[in-house]
Amino acid sequence: MFAPVLRLTKALKPQTVALSATLVFAGIAGGAYSFRIYNRFIREYQTHVRQEIGVTDSLNDSNIVRTLINPHNHVALGDSCSIVLTTHSEQEAPSDEAILSALVKGFFSGPVFMPERIALRLLGLRFVKFEGLAPTTQLIWNTSQLSSNQLPAKTAILWGSFQVANIELSSFKDGDNKSIVDIVFGNNRGQFAGCHRFSIKRVEENPHAHKQPAQLHIQLESIVCNPTVNKPIAISFLEGFHNKYSNMLFGDSVAEAKDRLSLSNA
Repeated sequence: MFAPVLRLTKALKPQTVALSATLVFAGIAGGAYSFRIYNRFIREYQTHVRQEIGVTDSLNDSNIVRTLINPHNHVALGDSCSIVLTTHSEQEAPSDEAILSALVKGFFSGPVFMPERIALRLLGLRFVKFEGLAPTTQLIWNTSQLSSNQLPAKTAILWGSFQVANIELSSFKDGDNKSIVDIVFGNNRGQFAGCHRFSIKRVEENPHAHKQPAQLHIQLESIVCNPTVNKPIAISFLEGFHNKYSNMLFGDSVAEAKDRLSLSNA
């Protein structure tokens, strides 16, 4: 979550860094607007959301983490948020790509990310840089460029700070029916790199049930590390803020999926 702010400290003058960071954090953490957003999340989502420290082995051992984010197996920090949503009994289950697209759109186009989105667009700089990812022709600077049913192209860069690194769409007939999209941030030649993984896994249904509601396990995992020096990321003083901000961003993702795809809490 902190990639843009940390990248700013290396690219800009101290006065500009202070102003930019103040605008971003004040817009997110301070004021009545953000307080109302957080209260809405508390009321509507927190009782259904499961938050955990650490990430799954699936992400930690993935090619993205092992080759791009943390090739030297340095100490890393991670956390995750998850929720189970369900379709209505007469509703045809949406495709995995439609669900992932709604999650990504909600994350980046929702009200919680808005202050950061505005700041990054005004700066117009590219902070995400990963050797090993192919060059991209898709640069996303506006929410209108995010589709509600189609994921951004692989290697697309969002607001100069996030890059789509991997997309895996699974058929429900597969043994492992999890679909994922990995979005990286930071610089694997610098001192900060990380990945957000959105995933959708369909809870196994009863094949004899007619039009049974589909249950969907939705998860957002985040992992960060220093890829060049084996030491912890120095964000402990922001841990409380990070947890709230992460929850709120996930809340926007879930809200978009529920609204766009007519999903409900299980």
